[in-house]
Amino acid sequence: MKQRGFTLIELLITLAIAAILATVAVPAFNTFLARQQLASDVNEMISVLSFARSEAIKQRTDVSAKISSGPPWAITVTRNSDDGSDGLMLRRIEGRRSDIGISNDTELTFGSLGARENCTPEDCQFTVSHDDMVTSRLIEISPAGGIRREVLKND
Repeated sequence: MKQRGFTLIELLITLAIAAILATVAVPAFNTFLARQQLASDVNEMISVLSFARSEAIKQRTDVSAKISSGPPWAITVTRNSDDGSDGLMLRRIEGRRSDIGISNDTELTFGSLGARENCTPEDCQFTVSHDDMVTSRLIEISPAGGIRREVLKND
């Protein structure tokens, strides 16, 4: 009579293989999640900086974006007032996670034609990084107001 089922040895070997696969897959999945969280925040930052530039062009006035490194990071977009008082806040976003940070606080202004006006090349670029990753992203605002991102490899 034939027996159906698995032997104890077959079950132990299957469990050992599953455990080995799990130990390999979990760190890779954590890195994948960290990379996706970083990419999401970088896209959100670029979106709000593009909004600030487009508002400056649309309203034909200076619009400022104040970048705070946090944690959590934040970007506040305000339309500058002509009389020197505090301007009207147009948009503010904050990071939802404390493990993603920006390298430096800065404030930049987009002029009525969309060009950046008040920051040096060093102030108009900042690094966005995740605590658990070896790569980070550089966001740079060109003199004409274009926004560029670049992947940086950390040593």
